Amino acid sequence: MSIDMCSYGVGRRMKLAYTRRIIDAIHDGSLLEAKYEATPIFNLAVPTEVKGVPSEVLHPENSVSALMSTLDKPLERCHIYFDKPLK
Repeated sequence: MSIDMCSYGVGRRMKLAYTRRIIDAIHDGSLLEAKYEATPIFNLAVPTEVKGVPSEVLHPENSVSALMSTLDKPLERCHIYFDKPLK
């Protein structure tokens, strides 16, 4: 997986085939049975695996560790904007 720098940050769009596999997992109920992990900062539940979807797609922080320091600050800033109205 190559990484692109763009005006919206670092990364690439998810391949349509992976999106379809995730939608299939929703429809067949396998996501209900999946194990989940919480993401840092936003605490979102993300499945640990979906059949046919590489783990680095589900958890990009595991595949681009060198770039995560680049992403951490914007995520923290973004979290502040979401967190303020909730308090």
